[in-house]
Amino acid sequence: MAGVNGDFFDINATGAPIGVGIDRGQLQTAPAAGHNLTASITDQGKAVLASVFLEATVTLPGGVVKATNFNSPVLGTDAIGVYTPLWGASSRQTSVAGASRVREVELRDGVVTATREQPAAGPIAAGTTLLLAREAGADALAALQPGDAVGVTYAPRSDAGKIAVAVGGNEVLLRDGVVQPVDNVAMHPRTAVGFSADGRKLWLATVDGRQADSRGMTELELARHMKSLGADDAINLDGGGSSTLLARNEGEAAPSVRNSPSDGGERLVPNGIGFATVPGSGKLTGFAPAPAVAADGANRVLSGLSRHLVADGHDETGAAVAADPRWSTSDPRRASVTHGVVTGHRAGAVDVVARSGRASGKTALSVLGKPVRLGTSTEQVALSGAGAKSTFKVYGYDADGYGTWLEPDDVKLDYDHSVVRIEPSGDGYAVTALTASGASAITASAAGFTTHLAASVGTVPRIAAPLDGPAGWTATVFPAVVGAALSAAPGR
Repeated sequence: MAGVNGDFFDINATGAPIGVGIDRGQLQTAPAAGHNLTASITDQGKAVLASVFLEATVTLPGGVVKATNFNSPVLGTDAIGVYTPLWGASSRQTSVAGASRVREVELRDGVVTATREQPAAGPIAAGTTLLLAREAGADALAALQPGDAVGVTYAPRSDAGKIAVAVGGNEVLLRDGVVQPVDNVAMHPRTAVGFSADGRKLWLATVDGRQADSRGMTELELARHMKSLGADDAINLDGGGSSTLLARNEGEAAPSVRNSPSDGGERLVPNGIGFATVPGSGKLTGFAPAPAVAADGANRVLSGLSRHLVADGHDETGAAVAADPRWSTSDPRRASVTHGVVTGHRAGAVDVVARSGRASGKTALSVLGKPVRLGTSTEQVALSGAGAKSTFKVYGYDADGYGTWLEPDDVKLDYDHSVVRIEPSGDGYAVTALTASGASAITASAAGFTTHLAASVGTVPRIAAPLDGPAGWTATVFPAVVGAALSAAPGR
């Protein structure tokens, strides 16, 4: 239903989480001491900020030694790590980088099947467990031979009891309602998890950053934000380009990204934490009508023009149920609807209703006045050459200055089809250059009005300045009493 990215991870090598990971009560990853803070759900369904530690032993023919890591991307000096098929296909070479001595032991059904002085390549076979050790840990395993019996046990230990789900984090932001002394300098995209005092509520939050419309937050700002949401405890998860929130609305078949990741899209991350609904009846109980294109201004429609809606059917849990509703509006004099296409008639608010039997749902639209002028999102679409792409939108405005984007079905375009190809795309149009060089005027017409923009293809190189001396250049100073001079320098 909804979720966020989870733990910090070994982004440049194995891709494995750095901290603790538990799924359905089964340990996935666990480090040595140092990365033990987690956002957890106990087996009793309580959401908690918890420290989780690895308890693991290796029983050798000559005694018992402690294992320090479980499916970890990095092993410290003298460590022994346990690796299972959950590790995947990533190389384990970087896990022991810089080690003076290395030993990997392959186990199947509690019996040694192979030993080697370097990690093997490829995924770990089903039913196989590997012990990877370095320095003193490698020495402890050095005497093992194929056929030797070796026992391996591992389990998480937590101050919160038995853990069902856990992902690692790096900083406690809130503890018992008190903002912690965390960093207040570095601003980045952020992901955090918050918990109520009784463990019955969980907050998942992302904050976009490194973008013109969102600078991100410092850890201190994030801590205060989580407290403002109502959290009593909170932990910081991986941020930056990893910060991602997915969610689905009622009736949607799958979640989608709801924030604006700073990398420009969803980053591949090793784990996350989220909510899921229990299986429902699969019977239609309601609809979630909404504009077909989720864009700014989509809940507006100009009188005489249209807005396309969709209505996703759902059961009592919000899970998708296929259904074909009947459509109506709360005031047919203000707006009418046919097969999900709403036509505005008179300015004002109106509800659009989707219904099938006893199942129904509604969404509110604002009907604007009749359009008195058109506009576009840009005056010129500049394309670098054949195959280059860009976009534009067409807007309509009523006599009071209120406006919205126009559905492509309501707009007629006139342009040179040998220069560009223009196709409807969401709340506007996608433009593709068909030639290496050329230009075309684009005329958009709707409701008896027209507007224009230009499309140009190709570039002409021009020398802005030869940069062979200071001639023609000036220096601007502030305040005026500051002096400045330009002069040539060798090689510059």
